[in-house]
Amino acid sequence: MIVFITSITSGGKDSGSTTTVRYQQQLLTPKHSIPRAQLPSPTVADIRQPEPEPEPEPEPKIEPERKTSALINAITDSPPWRAERIQPGDSFATIMKRLGYSPAVVVQVMNSGPHAQQLIHLKPDHHLQLLDREDELHKLRYEINKTTRLDIDLTTTPPQALTVELPVEVRFQHTNGQINSSLYLAGQTAGLSDALIMELANIFGWDVDFTLDLRKGDRFTVIYSGLFLDGEKIDDGQIYAAELTANGRPFRAIRYKNKAGKVDYFTPQGISMRKAFSRNPLPITRITSRFNPNRLHPIFKTRRPHRGVDYGAASGTPVRATGDGKVIFKGQKSGYGNTVIIQHGQRYTTLFAHLKNFARSTKKGRTVRQSQTIAYVGQSGWATGPHLHYEFRVNGVHKNPLTVKLPPAEPVNSKEKQRFLAETQSYVKQLDSLVEQQLAATQ
Repeated sequence: MIVFITSITSGGKDSGSTTTVRYQQQLLTPKHSIPRAQLPSPTVADIRQPEPEPEPEPEPKIEPERKTSALINAITDSPPWRAERIQPGDSFATIMKRLGYSPAVVVQVMNSGPHAQQLIHLKPDHHLQLLDREDELHKLRYEINKTTRLDIDLTTTPPQALTVELPVEVRFQHTNGQINSSLYLAGQTAGLSDALIMELANIFGWDVDFTLDLRKGDRFTVIYSGLFLDGEKIDDGQIYAAELTANGRPFRAIRYKNKAGKVDYFTPQGISMRKAFSRNPLPITRITSRFNPNRLHPIFKTRRPHRGVDYGAASGTPVRATGDGKVIFKGQKSGYGNTVIIQHGQRYTTLFAHLKNFARSTKKGRTVRQSQTIAYVGQSGWATGPHLHYEFRVNGVHKNPLTVKLPPAEPVNSKEKQRFLAETQSYVKQLDSLVEQQLAATQ
């Protein structure tokens, strides 16, 4: 189900429609409450006891028979679910033992169907919900993620395990902001989550260096979605269209899913926002030392060429591959310390140095994808503090990573151009309107 909460005229979920299952939570009363009408009446002998009886509780109001029966049915048929938070190191068997269930119950649950195998890999801070009747487990739920749940029913023959897609609503929203110090702070002020701010930076990161190109007064406008369950936001959606003005120059990006199902961002003319290489191997950060053929070395105090760019970042910050390629070196390299070198086709290589450690998937000879985490920031080798040293080479010659001309990625396929223009036209018009409103408000 898609709900529009602004004036946006089109949009929706990429994955298509999903069969959903809704649940209604009942208001429950204590399991062992007994209507007053069913209590035995006191005898004469009881009344004549010499010792005074305790002050009786106020007599409850007895409802008519029809309502009393409904209350008894609610108590009998709908005992409350209990929730158990999964702790680090927990397995399904240890949780069930902690809750007092026998190993036979664990086996019964795990044999309820193929979907039950998801209980093998429980995630910390997620929840199990359990429903007991007469001291026996009848039903179990496991929160797989924010939009999907595992339901197991042990009352059927045989027991059944199902994966249920929750009835999530996709709501479209828009916001804009003015940059006074950083994109991150401006994005927070505009109400964007950290994840959406990072996505916005990734979209425009091919053309904009966020440490150099932004100026006070630059602006952005974003059309995005959020995922809602029962009226509450449970997760971020996607950015569908955005405009960023950097140093007075506007950049615009539109999200498009092609016939093959691949999603990417393009200009309104169908030119890919993505390049064969990204400018930055780290998330938004700061430059501590630039490309300089005559730099004074901070340790040896001599003039030595600095053939790369140093990015200051906290130790352990993920380092991302700036383009698709193959790892041709991984290991120690003299003053570079822990180093990764990636070959990109025949002409280009990139080098990442002073690393703390490597990602598990980073191995010599393996291919990597653009934006894949390959290592983590450190200060190995000749380094005075944690940072990343990044080099870009063309035919073996060092080039300034901040200014080298990057080869473009593929545009929208010519056979899909008309489809692209038709599907993105509404976003372009919406951006035009929102940008015009933002400019009018600042004048």
